[in-house]
Amino acid sequence: MVDHPLQGHVAPVKKHLSRKGPILAGLILTLVLVSSACQWGAEPDPPTVLTWWITYSEDSQEYATFEAIAQAYMEQVEGVEIELVSVPWDGIAPRGIGLSQLDQALDPGPGPDLWGPVPCKWTGPLVEKEQAAALDAAELPGQVFYTDVAVQACSVGGTLYSLPVLMDSVALIYNRELISEPPATFADLVSLAKQLASSEDKKWALALPLLSPYHIYPFLDGYGGYIFGWGENGWEPQDIGLQNEGAVRGTRYLSSLYTSQHLFPDALADRTVMYDRSIELFASGQAATLIEGAWVLPQLEAGGIDYDVAPIPLLPASEETPHSLTLVQGIYVSATSEHSQETLGLLSYLGGEESVIALQHAMGTIPVRRDLLRNPALRDTPTLRTWYDLASAGVALPNVSDLDTVWQPWGEALEVAIPGLTPADQALQDAVAQSGLLPPEEEAR
Repeated sequence: MVDHPLQGHVAPVKKHLSRKGPILAGLILTLVLVSSACQWGAEPDPPTVLTWWITYSEDSQEYATFEAIAQAYMEQVEGVEIELVSVPWDGIAPRGIGLSQLDQALDPGPGPDLWGPVPCKWTGPLVEKEQAAALDAAELPGQVFYTDVAVQACSVGGTLYSLPVLMDSVALIYNRELISEPPATFADLVSLAKQLASSEDKKWALALPLLSPYHIYPFLDGYGGYIFGWGENGWEPQDIGLQNEGAVRGTRYLSSLYTSQHLFPDALADRTVMYDRSIELFASGQAATLIEGAWVLPQLEAGGIDYDVAPIPLLPASEETPHSLTLVQGIYVSATSEHSQETLGLLSYLGGEESVIALQHAMGTIPVRRDLLRNPALRDTPTLRTWYDLASAGVALPNVSDLDTVWQPWGEALEVAIPGLTPADQALQDAVAQSGLLPPEEEAR
Protein backbone atom coordinates (compact mmCIF):
# COMPACT_ATOMS: atom_id res chain seq x y z
CA MET A 1 0.00 0.00 0.00
CA VAL A 2 1.05 3.58 -0.40
CA ASP A 3 2.67 5.00 2.74
CA HIS A 4 -0.18 5.96 5.00
CA PRO A 5 -0.16 9.42 6.60
CA LEU A 6 1.62 8.95 9.91
CA GLN A 7 -0.70 9.01 12.85
CA GLY A 8 0.10 10.99 15.95
CA HIS A 9 1.97 9.44 18.84
CA VAL A 10 -0.69 8.21 21.24
CA ALA A 11 -0.64 5.80 24.14
CA PRO A 12 -1.42 2.19 23.16
CA VAL A 13 -5.01 1.09 23.72
CA LYS A 14 -5.14 -2.37 25.27
CA LYS A 15 -8.08 -4.72 25.12
CA HIS A 16 -7.78 -8.02 26.94
CA LEU A 17 -9.94 -10.70 25.37
CA SER A 18 -11.04 -13.79 27.25
CA ARG A 19 -13.48 -16.60 26.72
CA LYS A 20 -17.13 -15.87 27.39
CA GLY A 21 -19.81 -18.18 28.68
CA PRO A 22 -22.87 -18.31 30.93
CA ILE A 23 -22.04 -16.51 34.16
CA LEU A 24 -23.65 -19.08 36.43
CA ALA A 25 -21.91 -22.01 34.78
CA GLY A 26 -18.63 -20.13 34.98
CA LEU A 27 -19.09 -19.48 38.71
CA ILE A 28 -19.94 -23.13 39.40
CA LEU A 29 -16.93 -24.32 37.40
CA THR A 30 -14.67 -21.86 39.22
CA LEU A 31 -15.88 -23.04 42.63
CA VAL A 32 -15.33 -26.66 41.68
CA LEU A 33 -11.78 -25.94 40.43
CA VAL A 34 -10.90 -23.89 43.50
CA SER A 35 -12.31 -26.57 45.80
CA SER A 36 -10.32 -29.27 44.01
CA ALA A 37 -7.18 -27.18 44.08
CA CYS A 38 -7.48 -26.58 47.80
CA GLN A 39 -8.22 -30.25 48.42
CA TRP A 40 -5.16 -31.46 46.54
CA GLY A 41 -2.92 -28.54 47.42
CA ALA A 42 -2.59 -27.29 43.82
CA GLU A 43 -3.71 -24.19 41.96
CA PRO A 44 -5.01 -24.11 38.37
CA ASP A 45 -2.46 -22.95 35.81
CA PRO A 46 -3.03 -19.35 34.70
CA PRO A 47 -3.66 -18.84 30.98
CA THR A 48 -0.87 -17.75 28.68
CA VAL A 49 -1.55 -14.18 27.55
CA LEU A 50 -0.30 -13.28 24.07
CA THR A 51 0.01 -9.58 23.25
CA TRP A 52 -0.83 -8.71 19.64
CA TRP A 53 -0.17 -5.19 18.38
CA ILE A 54 -2.33 -3.91 15.51
CA THR A 55 -2.49 -0.50 13.84
CA TYR A 56 -6.27 -0.08 13.96
CA SER A 57 -8.04 1.77 16.77
CA GLU A 58 -11.00 0.32 18.65
CA ASP A 59 -13.42 2.70 16.93
CA SER A 60 -12.31 1.64 13.42
CA GLN A 61 -14.34 -0.69 11.22
CA GLU A 62 -11.37 -3.05 10.89
CA TYR A 63 -10.92 -3.55 14.63
CA ALA A 64 -13.98 -5.79 14.93
CA THR A 65 -12.39 -8.24 12.49
CA PHE A 66 -9.22 -8.55 14.56
CA GLU A 67 -11.31 -9.00 17.68
CA ALA A 68 -13.38 -11.74 16.03
CA ILE A 69 -10.25 -13.57 14.83
CA ALA A 70 -8.74 -13.46 18.31
CA GLN A 71 -11.97 -14.67 19.90
CA ALA A 72 -12.30 -17.54 17.43
CA TYR A 73 -8.75 -18.67 18.18
CA MET A 74 -9.30 -18.65 21.92
CA GLU A 75 -12.40 -20.77 21.51
CA GLN A 76 -10.30 -23.39 19.73
CA VAL A 77 -7.15 -23.35 21.87
CA GLU A 78 -7.29 -23.89 25.61
CA GLY A 79 -5.03 -22.01 27.97
CA VAL A 80 -4.36 -19.02 25.70
CA GLU A 81 -5.79 -15.54 25.92
CA ILE A 82 -5.06 -12.66 23.53
CA GLU A 83 -4.53 -9.03 24.39
CA LEU A 84 -5.10 -6.71 21.43
CA VAL A 85 -3.18 -3.44 21.62
CA SER A 86 -3.92 -0.56 19.25
CA VAL A 87 -0.69 1.22 18.33
CA PRO A 88 -0.38 4.03 15.77
CA TRP A 89 1.31 3.28 12.48
CA ASP A 90 4.50 5.13 13.33
CA GLY A 91 4.62 3.43 16.71
CA ILE A 92 5.78 0.26 14.97
CA ALA A 93 7.61 1.69 11.95
CA PRO A 94 11.41 1.58 12.32
CA ARG A 95 12.88 5.06 12.73
CA GLY A 96 16.13 6.47 11.55
CA ILE A 97 16.40 8.72 14.62
CA GLY A 98 14.77 8.16 17.98
CA LEU A 99 12.95 5.18 19.45
CA SER A 100 9.56 3.93 18.33
CA GLN A 101 6.99 2.54 20.75
CA LEU A 102 8.04 -0.91 19.57
CA ASP A 103 11.70 -0.18 20.39
CA GLN A 104 10.74 1.01 23.86
CA ALA A 105 8.49 -1.99 24.50
CA LEU A 106 11.08 -4.58 23.44
CA ASP A 107 13.91 -3.00 25.42
CA PRO A 108 14.02 -4.16 28.15
CA GLY A 109 10.94 -6.12 27.14
CA PRO A 110 9.07 -8.32 26.90
CA GLY A 111 6.84 -6.16 24.68
CA PRO A 112 4.35 -7.63 22.20
CA ASP A 113 4.52 -11.27 21.18
CA LEU A 114 3.58 -10.42 17.60
CA TRP A 115 2.52 -7.42 15.51
CA GLY A 116 0.87 -6.77 12.18
CA PRO A 117 -0.18 -6.89 9.45
CA VAL A 118 2.30 -4.11 8.70
CA PRO A 119 4.41 -3.37 5.59
CA CYS A 120 7.15 -5.92 4.92
CA LYS A 121 9.38 -3.09 3.72
CA TRP A 122 10.23 -2.85 7.43
CA THR A 123 11.70 -6.37 7.50
CA GLY A 124 15.35 -5.38 7.06
CA PRO A 125 15.41 -2.80 9.86
CA LEU A 126 13.50 -5.12 12.22
CA VAL A 127 16.01 -7.89 11.55
CA GLU A 128 18.96 -5.52 12.00
CA LYS A 129 17.59 -4.61 15.44
CA GLU A 130 17.11 -8.32 16.21
CA GLN A 131 13.44 -7.69 16.96
CA ALA A 132 11.83 -10.09 14.43
CA ALA A 133 12.16 -13.84 14.88
CA ALA A 134 13.16 -16.07 11.98
CA LEU A 135 10.31 -18.28 10.75
CA ASP A 136 10.27 -21.78 9.31
CA ALA A 137 8.29 -21.36 6.09
CA ALA A 138 7.60 -25.08 5.93
CA GLU A 139 5.55 -24.84 9.13
CA LEU A 140 3.31 -22.02 7.91
CA PRO A 141 -0.08 -22.78 6.36
CA GLY A 142 -0.38 -22.48 2.59
CA GLN A 143 3.31 -21.66 2.15
CA VAL A 144 3.47 -23.54 -1.17
CA PHE A 145 0.92 -21.07 -2.50
CA TYR A 146 2.76 -17.87 -1.50
CA THR A 147 3.59 -15.71 -4.48
CA ASP A 148 7.32 -15.18 -5.04
CA VAL A 149 7.13 -11.43 -4.58
CA ALA A 150 5.57 -11.94 -1.13
CA VAL A 151 8.35 -14.28 0.01
CA GLN A 152 10.99 -11.88 -1.31
CA ALA A 153 9.41 -8.95 0.52
CA CYS A 154 9.32 -10.82 3.84
CA SER A 155 12.79 -12.39 3.69
CA VAL A 156 16.33 -11.29 4.46
CA GLY A 157 19.28 -13.39 3.34
CA GLY A 158 16.98 -16.18 2.24
CA THR A 159 15.31 -16.45 5.67
CA LEU A 160 11.64 -15.64 6.19
CA TYR A 161 10.98 -13.16 9.01
CA SER A 162 7.33 -12.29 8.44
CA LEU A 163 4.18 -14.21 7.60
CA PRO A 164 2.99 -12.64 4.30
CA VAL A 165 -0.75 -12.13 4.36
CA LEU A 166 -1.86 -9.40 1.96
CA MET A 167 -0.34 -7.34 -0.85
CA ASP A 168 -1.06 -4.13 -2.74
CA SER A 169 -0.08 -2.65 -6.08
CA VAL A 170 -1.41 -0.01 -8.42
CA ALA A 171 -3.10 -0.78 -11.74
CA LEU A 172 -5.16 1.00 -14.37
CA ILE A 173 -8.79 1.30 -13.26
CA TYR A 174 -11.14 2.40 -16.04
CA ASN A 175 -14.74 3.60 -16.19
CA ARG A 176 -16.71 1.26 -18.46
CA GLU A 177 -19.39 3.86 -19.00
CA LEU A 178 -16.85 6.21 -20.56
CA ILE A 179 -14.65 3.75 -22.46
CA SER A 180 -15.45 0.22 -23.62
CA GLU A 181 -11.86 -1.05 -23.51
CA PRO A 182 -8.83 0.06 -21.53
CA PRO A 183 -6.06 1.83 -23.49
CA ALA A 184 -3.29 -0.64 -24.32
CA THR A 185 -0.66 2.07 -24.81
CA PHE A 186 -0.07 5.59 -23.62
CA ALA A 187 -0.42 6.68 -27.25
CA ASP A 188 -4.00 5.40 -27.02
CA LEU A 189 -4.42 7.30 -23.77
CA VAL A 190 -3.22 10.55 -25.36
CA SER A 191 -5.67 10.04 -28.24
CA LEU A 192 -8.43 9.45 -25.70
CA ALA A 193 -7.47 12.68 -23.94
CA LYS A 194 -7.87 14.63 -27.17
CA GLN A 195 -11.29 13.09 -27.78
CA LEU A 196 -12.48 13.90 -24.29
CA ALA A 197 -11.07 17.44 -24.48
CA SER A 198 -13.00 18.15 -27.67
CA SER A 199 -16.28 16.75 -26.37
CA GLU A 200 -19.04 18.94 -24.96
CA ASP A 201 -18.70 17.47 -21.50
CA LYS A 202 -14.94 17.79 -21.02
CA LYS A 203 -13.36 15.00 -19.00
CA TRP A 204 -9.84 13.92 -18.20
CA ALA A 205 -8.32 10.78 -19.67
CA LEU A 206 -6.21 9.82 -16.63
CA ALA A 207 -6.11 10.66 -12.94
CA LEU A 208 -2.78 10.05 -11.20
CA PRO A 209 -0.94 11.63 -8.22
CA LEU A 210 2.05 12.80 -10.22
CA LEU A 211 4.48 13.39 -7.35
CA SER A 212 4.03 10.02 -5.66
CA PRO A 213 7.05 7.71 -6.22
CA TYR A 214 4.87 4.69 -5.50
CA HIS A 215 2.30 5.60 -8.18
CA ILE A 216 4.68 6.73 -10.92
CA TYR A 217 7.17 3.86 -10.57
CA PRO A 218 5.75 2.03 -13.66
CA PHE A 219 6.98 4.93 -15.82
CA LEU A 220 10.54 4.15 -14.71
CA ASP A 221 10.18 0.38 -14.81
CA GLY A 222 8.78 0.42 -18.34
CA TYR A 223 12.07 1.83 -19.62
CA GLY A 224 14.41 -0.14 -17.34
CA GLY A 225 14.59 2.12 -14.30
CA TYR A 226 14.51 0.69 -10.77
CA ILE A 227 15.21 1.57 -7.15
CA PHE A 228 17.82 -0.98 -6.05
CA GLY A 229 19.36 -3.91 -7.88
CA TRP A 230 18.87 -7.49 -6.72
CA GLY A 231 21.83 -9.86 -6.30
CA GLU A 232 22.76 -13.18 -4.75
CA ASN A 233 22.61 -11.70 -1.25
CA GLY A 234 19.41 -9.75 -1.75
CA TRP A 235 18.92 -6.03 -2.32
CA GLU A 236 22.01 -4.06 -3.33
CA PRO A 237 21.57 -0.40 -2.28
CA GLN A 238 24.85 0.52 -3.98
CA ASP A 239 23.19 -0.40 -7.28
CA ILE A 240 20.73 2.48 -7.66
CA GLY A 241 18.62 2.66 -10.79
CA LEU A 242 16.84 5.95 -10.10
CA GLN A 243 19.24 7.94 -12.25
CA ASN A 244 19.85 5.48 -15.08
CA GLU A 245 18.76 6.10 -18.66
CA GLY A 246 15.43 4.34 -18.22
CA ALA A 247 14.50 6.23 -15.07
CA VAL A 248 15.35 9.56 -16.70
CA ARG A 249 13.43 8.65 -19.84
CA GLY A 250 10.33 7.61 -17.91
CA THR A 251 10.36 10.71 -15.72
CA ARG A 252 10.89 12.95 -18.72
CA TYR A 253 7.97 11.33 -20.56
CA LEU A 254 5.64 11.75 -17.58
CA SER A 255 6.66 15.39 -17.37
CA SER A 256 5.80 15.87 -21.05
CA LEU A 257 2.33 14.42 -20.49
CA TYR A 258 1.78 17.11 -17.88
CA THR A 259 3.56 20.11 -19.39
CA SER A 260 3.14 19.54 -23.15
CA GLN A 261 0.23 17.16 -23.64
CA HIS A 262 -1.79 18.73 -20.77
CA LEU A 263 -3.04 15.30 -19.80
CA PHE A 264 -3.52 16.24 -16.13
CA PRO A 265 -5.06 19.10 -14.15
CA ASP A 266 -2.66 21.16 -12.03
CA ALA A 267 -4.07 19.74 -8.79
CA LEU A 268 -2.48 16.38 -9.55
CA ALA A 269 0.97 18.01 -9.31
CA ASP A 270 0.16 19.48 -5.90
CA ARG A 271 1.33 17.17 -3.13
CA THR A 272 -1.18 18.55 -0.64
CA VAL A 273 -4.26 17.51 -2.65
CA MET A 274 -3.12 15.14 -5.42
CA TYR A 275 -4.13 11.86 -3.74
CA ASP A 276 -7.66 12.89 -2.85
CA ARG A 277 -8.18 14.87 -6.04
CA SER A 278 -7.16 12.00 -8.35
CA ILE A 279 -9.64 9.66 -6.68
CA GLU A 280 -12.36 12.32 -6.68
CA LEU A 281 -11.95 12.90 -10.41
CA PHE A 282 -12.50 9.23 -11.18
CA ALA A 283 -15.16 8.57 -8.53
CA SER A 284 -17.21 11.49 -9.81
CA GLY A 285 -17.00 10.37 -13.45
CA GLN A 286 -14.72 13.23 -14.49
CA ALA A 287 -11.81 10.96 -15.42
CA ALA A 288 -11.93 7.91 -17.68
CA THR A 289 -9.02 6.08 -16.02
CA LEU A 290 -7.20 6.09 -12.71
CA ILE A 291 -3.88 4.61 -11.57
CA GLU A 292 -4.49 3.47 -8.01
CA GLY A 293 -4.63 0.44 -5.73
CA ALA A 294 -7.39 -1.94 -4.73
CA TRP A 295 -7.93 -0.04 -1.48
CA VAL A 296 -9.96 2.61 -3.39
CA LEU A 297 -12.52 0.14 -4.76
CA PRO A 298 -15.03 0.51 -1.88
CA GLN A 299 -15.07 4.26 -2.50
CA LEU A 300 -15.69 3.72 -6.22
CA GLU A 301 -18.43 1.19 -5.57
CA ALA A 302 -20.10 3.56 -3.12
CA GLY A 303 -20.16 6.14 -5.91
CA GLY A 304 -21.77 3.70 -8.32
CA ILE A 305 -18.84 3.64 -10.77
CA ASP A 306 -18.93 0.75 -13.25
CA TYR A 307 -15.22 -0.03 -13.31
CA ASP A 308 -12.78 -2.71 -14.38
CA VAL A 309 -9.04 -3.21 -13.92
CA ALA A 310 -6.24 -3.56 -16.49
CA PRO A 311 -2.43 -3.46 -16.66
CA ILE A 312 -0.59 -0.15 -16.92
CA PRO A 313 -0.44 0.81 -20.63
CA LEU A 314 2.76 0.35 -22.63
CA LEU A 315 5.06 3.36 -22.84
CA PRO A 316 6.08 4.78 -26.23
CA ALA A 317 8.74 2.76 -28.10
CA SER A 318 8.69 0.05 -25.44
CA GLU A 319 7.30 -3.47 -25.59
CA GLU A 320 7.90 -4.17 -21.91
CA THR A 321 4.82 -4.11 -19.67
CA PRO A 322 5.45 -1.55 -16.92
CA HIS A 323 5.47 -3.19 -13.49
CA SER A 324 4.15 -1.59 -10.33
CA LEU A 325 5.71 -1.70 -6.88
CA THR A 326 4.16 -4.43 -4.75
CA LEU A 327 3.80 -3.67 -1.06
CA VAL A 328 3.33 -6.82 1.02
CA GLN A 329 1.83 -6.76 4.50
CA GLY A 330 2.87 -9.39 7.00
CA ILE A 331 2.80 -10.39 10.65
CA TYR A 332 5.98 -10.55 12.75
CA VAL A 333 6.82 -12.64 15.81
CA SER A 334 8.97 -11.01 18.46
CA ALA A 335 12.45 -12.47 18.79
CA THR A 336 12.18 -11.85 22.54
CA SER A 337 8.73 -13.36 23.08
CA GLU A 338 8.49 -15.34 26.31
CA HIS A 339 5.81 -17.54 24.71
CA SER A 340 7.37 -18.42 21.38
CA GLN A 341 5.57 -21.75 20.85
CA GLU A 342 2.15 -20.35 21.72
CA THR A 343 2.83 -17.31 19.52
CA LEU A 344 3.79 -19.50 16.56
CA GLY A 345 0.54 -21.39 17.05
CA LEU A 346 -1.41 -18.14 16.81
CA LEU A 347 0.67 -17.07 13.80
CA SER A 348 -0.23 -20.28 11.96
CA TYR A 349 -3.89 -19.61 12.66
CA LEU A 350 -3.58 -16.09 11.29
CA GLY A 351 -2.13 -17.52 8.09
CA GLY A 352 -5.04 -19.93 7.65
CA GLU A 353 -7.80 -19.52 5.08
CA GLU A 354 -10.51 -18.16 7.38
CA SER A 355 -8.25 -15.57 8.99
CA VAL A 356 -6.74 -14.32 5.70
CA ILE A 357 -10.15 -14.05 4.04
CA ALA A 358 -11.47 -12.09 7.04
CA LEU A 359 -8.49 -9.73 6.87
CA GLN A 360 -8.92 -9.34 3.11
CA HIS A 361 -12.55 -8.32 3.53
CA ALA A 362 -11.65 -5.87 6.29
CA MET A 363 -8.56 -4.30 4.72
CA GLY A 364 -9.62 -4.43 1.07
CA THR A 365 -6.34 -5.69 -0.34
CA ILE A 366 -5.14 -8.86 -2.08
CA PRO A 367 -4.28 -12.20 -0.45
CA VAL A 368 -0.79 -13.53 -1.19
CA ARG A 369 -2.01 -17.14 -1.31
CA ARG A 370 -3.18 -18.04 -4.82
CA ASP A 371 -5.17 -21.03 -3.55
CA LEU A 372 -7.56 -18.65 -1.80
CA LEU A 373 -8.76 -17.32 -5.15
CA ARG A 374 -10.71 -20.58 -5.48
CA ASN A 375 -12.39 -20.14 -2.11
CA PRO A 376 -16.15 -19.48 -2.49
CA ALA A 377 -15.81 -16.44 -0.23
CA LEU A 378 -13.44 -14.79 -2.73
CA ARG A 379 -14.08 -16.59 -6.01
CA ASP A 380 -16.80 -14.19 -7.11
CA THR A 381 -15.05 -11.02 -5.93
CA PRO A 382 -14.89 -8.73 -9.00
CA THR A 383 -11.40 -8.04 -10.40
CA LEU A 384 -9.62 -9.89 -7.56
CA ARG A 385 -7.89 -12.31 -9.92
CA THR A 386 -6.64 -9.43 -12.08
CA TRP A 387 -5.28 -7.61 -9.02
CA TYR A 388 -3.58 -10.79 -7.85
CA ASP A 389 -1.88 -11.35 -11.22
CA LEU A 390 -0.67 -7.76 -11.45
CA ALA A 391 0.60 -7.60 -7.85
CA SER A 392 2.30 -10.99 -8.21
CA ALA A 393 4.13 -9.76 -11.31
CA GLY A 394 5.15 -6.52 -9.59
CA VAL A 395 8.47 -5.46 -8.09
CA ALA A 396 8.75 -5.93 -4.34
CA LEU A 397 9.30 -2.70 -2.47
CA PRO A 398 12.86 -3.08 -1.12
CA ASN A 399 12.79 -4.10 2.54
CA VAL A 400 16.06 -2.44 3.54
CA SER A 401 16.59 0.65 5.67
CA ASP A 402 18.35 2.38 2.76
CA LEU A 403 14.96 2.71 1.06
CA ASP A 404 14.15 5.65 3.33
CA THR A 405 17.33 7.45 2.32
CA VAL A 406 16.29 7.58 -1.34
CA TRP A 407 12.49 7.74 -1.06
CA GLN A 408 12.19 11.34 0.14
CA PRO A 409 14.87 12.76 -2.20
CA TRP A 410 13.17 10.92 -5.08
CA GLY A 411 9.83 12.51 -4.19
CA GLU A 412 11.47 15.93 -3.98
CA ALA A 413 13.05 15.34 -7.40
CA LEU A 414 9.60 14.71 -8.87
CA GLU A 415 8.39 18.04 -7.49
CA VAL A 416 10.80 19.89 -9.78
CA ALA A 417 11.10 17.41 -12.66
CA ILE A 418 7.41 16.81 -13.42
CA PRO A 419 6.49 20.54 -13.76
CA GLY A 420 9.64 21.02 -15.86
CA LEU A 421 11.38 23.29 -13.35
CA THR A 422 14.53 21.14 -13.47
CA PRO A 423 15.59 18.69 -16.20
CA ALA A 424 14.71 15.13 -15.23
CA ASP A 425 18.29 13.86 -15.42
CA GLN A 426 19.59 16.62 -13.15
CA ALA A 427 16.76 16.22 -10.64
CA LEU A 428 17.29 12.47 -10.34
CA GLN A 429 21.07 12.79 -10.11
CA ASP A 430 20.63 15.29 -7.28
CA ALA A 431 18.26 12.89 -5.49
CA VAL A 432 20.73 10.01 -5.66
CA ALA A 433 23.57 12.26 -4.52
CA GLN A 434 21.46 13.43 -1.59
CA SER A 435 20.92 9.83 -0.52
CA GLY A 436 24.63 9.43 0.11
CA LEU A 437 24.58 5.79 -1.01
CA LEU A 438 26.99 6.20 -3.92
CA PRO A 439 30.66 7.14 -3.60
CA PRO A 440 31.59 10.53 -5.21
CA GLU A 441 33.21 8.91 -8.26
CA GLU A 442 29.98 7.05 -9.03
CA GLU A 443 27.80 10.14 -8.55
CA ALA A 444 29.90 12.01 -11.09
CA ARG A 445 29.23 9.51 -13.85
